[in-house]
Amino acid sequence: MSPCTVASYRAFNCAVTAWSICDWVWNAADPDLRERFRAESPNPNATGSEPLASLLREQSRELAICQQLANGSKHFILDRHNDPTVSSYRSAGVSFYLSDDGKGHSVPTYGVFIEDSDRTYSDLGLFSRARDFWLGFFKRYRLI
Repeated sequence: MSPCTVASYRAFNCAVTAWSICDWVWNAADPDLRERFRAESPNPNATGSEPLASLLREQSRELAICQQLANGSKHFILDRHNDPTVSSYRSAGVSFYLSDDGKGHSVPTYGVFIEDSDRTYSDLGLFSRARDFWLGFFKRYRLI
């Protein structure tokens, strides 16, 4: 598999995982916590996990982008929650490493970048922000 393809798969897997946590949290939540999510949601009467999903999209732009990337990559076309200001692309780059013997090495790499209107994220930057949001969310709702 080419490094370019690996970069794309890695980004897709991160986006899917970041967004899928929504369904995992919803399905693991007790009825009282689900009611709290509904009370705070901009879409409290929706079915399934959508009350939580709406809340997450409202609270975290990075998770909203992860949803777009995950579902757009999976389904190719988005009928719901499509944001035309979000796009992604791969770009060639070089990573530099210093070995134990003190010699430097360069390795050709590829990165995935996500554009959101006038902002550009590296894949690592976007997914790190999503991870940080989830950590704060888990603490705020006393899930950890």
